[in-house]
Amino acid sequence: LVIAVMFRLRSVLARICSCGFPRLVSRSSSSSLPHSTALGTVQRDHSLTFTFKESFTWRYIRNEERDLQSIFDICRKADGLDDYVLQNIQRWLKQPDIYIIGAEANKRLVAVFCHMAQDNGQTIYFFGGRTHPEFQGRGLVHGDLASRTRKLVIDKYVPSAKRFRGWIEPKSYTLKMVKKGGMKEICSYTVARYQHSNPRKALDAIQRLEVGKRRVMTMTDYRQLGLLTPSDDHQPMHCPLVPGGVLLYDGVPVSASPANFKVLGKNGLFLVSEDILTKRPQAFSYGRHTVQSKSSGVWLSVITGRSLKQVEDHVIEHVRLAIDKTRNRDTDNEAAQASHVQLVYHFGNSSVKASADALLCDVLGFESLDALPGYGAFSTFSVWEGKF
Repeated sequence: LVIAVMFRLRSVLARICSCGFPRLVSRSSSSSLPHSTALGTVQRDHSLTFTFKESFTWRYIRNEERDLQSIFDICRKADGLDDYVLQNIQRWLKQPDIYIIGAEANKRLVAVFCHMAQDNGQTIYFFGGRTHPEFQGRGLVHGDLASRTRKLVIDKYVPSAKRFRGWIEPKSYTLKMVKKGGMKEICSYTVARYQHSNPRKALDAIQRLEVGKRRVMTMTDYRQLGLLTPSDDHQPMHCPLVPGGVLLYDGVPVSASPANFKVLGKNGLFLVSEDILTKRPQAFSYGRHTVQSKSSGVWLSVITGRSLKQVEDHVIEHVRLAIDKTRNRDTDNEAAQASHVQLVYHFGNSSVKASADALLCDVLGFESLDALPGYGAFSTFSVWEGKF
């Protein structure tokens, strides 16, 4: 009885302490960012500030109730309760390679912005920019980005940084700001999501396409793309099949370096297909299975290529992999085996997406979904890069 009372008291105290701020639950599709180190207590210099337009002061976010409540209010009003920043902010604050700053106006937190050190500190990836609706359109997040990042992040913590990178939704005011800040577009991707309520039917359709003649191979070494080993394991490599020398991992752009190929290879699968005569690579893809919840999973894929026919081969192979990963192998029950499968594809260009749409929806019976969590209402985004 005493033990039961003690547990009850602890539960009541926990509710009181968390009053006014919902518990944040990290989503696995947004949490597995490359080069994230072990969680721990991260100390930031809160005396560092950067003044923007004489009205806003940027400073480091504290892992305290007041700042967390303000971020909750910003994200809820900007993107809703499903916002991935809201779901992951507490975990990010504990990661040594992530630097989170916020803008204040009259001692009120009105914007938040995140930076991640990549490529052994050579690249700063910026993400998770959120502004309270009352202060949007003033260039708070992307205005004077390079100067702010240098003062608050680079000079103090990441002096080896050479470039900064981020993916941008096609909003005119955002593009104007990043161009003004010296950033250039290096590649773009078209994003699409599909689901099938009966994957067994999709497999039957694939078998009728004579997939035995298709030449899609597992890539075990990045040199299969014709890439030479650079002197630095973290140095980006450029290849026509890897747009802008950037790979995508859960929607996060990372350099196509030997180190990142190794990291991504441990968590997913690379596929490549070659020209029959020249043996040169014609299409390239990467895929991995990520658990969205206890009852559902999503297969994430990045597909690029010169030949639409070979790209279709990769689409089909990723469908097979997705179904294999999501179906329940512990039962022979046909109903259990036919649970729905969902795919998220990042295509190298819109023509590839159009070809994949026809194949997935018209031939394999998939349903195209409009809403894409974590990407807003946009089906296309561009990766931008600037130099420090």
